[in-house]
Amino acid sequence: MKWRDIIVLHPVFIEGDLIDKFRDHLLQYPYYHVIHEGLTDLGCSIERFSNIEADGIINSFKKSDFPLACHLGSKSTEKFFDYHIALRYGNDKKEVFVYELVVREEKEKNIINGLLMAFYLLTISRYGIEKMLIPYNLTSLGTIDDINVESISNNLTLLTLKK
Repeated sequence: MKWRDIIVLHPVFIEGDLIDKFRDHLLQYPYYHVIHEGLTDLGCSIERFSNIEADGIINSFKKSDFPLACHLGSKSTEKFFDYHIALRYGNDKKEVFVYELVVREEKEKNIINGLLMAFYLLTISRYGIEKMLIPYNLTSLGTIDDINVESISNNLTLLTLKK
């Protein structure tokens, strides 16, 4: 896979006025809740969230260090975002782990795009992140131009920039 093959546009932090819009969006449109509080649910089904579920997701995003969303551009049927990811610092300020991940259709493509969007934003910027732990097996990604993809265990993957 090459960087030019990955669609990644407009990452934003979910904060301030965007929090209420995000909550409303979670109530209106169906999502897969792929990662919840750091645990992966590979068998999750697409669903509209209840008020209680949406509030739980909002609370998880609020307590994360990096609550991110991304819009896939003009081809998206809705004006909001196709994937949302919340990350927290790991053992130090150079490591993050995925705490929440909700995605729309196409599930697999949006999982990959959401994870890579967050990785590139946080490693190639002022945030100083060097590695990202994901409770998801990404070995099917193969090689990406400038990213090391290392399987730590059955459902834990480490992403680092190649030196």
